[in-house]
Amino acid sequence: MSPEEFLEWCQFQEGRYELVDGVPVAMAGAKRRYDQIVVNVLGSLASQLQGHRCRLFTADTAVRIPAGNVRRPDAGADCGQFDDDAASVE
Repeated sequence: MSPEEFLEWCQFQEGRYELVDGVPVAMAGAKRRYDQIVVNVLGSLASQLQGHRCRLFTADTAVRIPAGNVRRPDAGADCGQFDDDAASVE
């Protein structure tokens, strides 16, 4: 499956998936302790990036990896051109 096909396919799925070597792989849910770590990371990043044009994102936003894979990191910052309708960042 190509990254484009995968992102289209994801729109109709119940859970979250990553694309690994052309194959969709279901992501496991996190426990509360891990989720709290992600919240703390996002809070820290938000304070450090205050005044910058970067925008934070969560695992709901896919990240295209140059090798053709698509990952969903728990937290990230996008400092490129922002598109409200995009399903992924590069």
